[in-house]
Amino acid sequence: MADLTTSALDFALASLATWRVSVALVRESGPWDSLRLLREVFGQSVIGRGLTCVLCTSFWVGGGLTLWIEGLNWRWPLVWFAVAGSA
Repeated sequence: MADLTTSALDFALASLATWRVSVALVRESGPWDSLRLLREVFGQSVIGRGLTCVLCTSFWVGGGLTLWIEGLNWRWPLVWFAVAGSA
């Protein structure tokens, strides 16, 4: 039977990783200006506008990281919002 609990360490790591990846996507150039170029490619599209906001980006990054640590179960949306909110 699968363990349906998210440990405090998993939650803390997911929150910190969400914050770090979101800030990198929104504010940093990245290696070889790859993140800056990514933002330019998306321009003024919905994704491009989302990449101008750390809060918006952390919501989607947190969803992916939460799916990875929690798996797809009934708790996933709750943990997703908690991770995104804590980042």
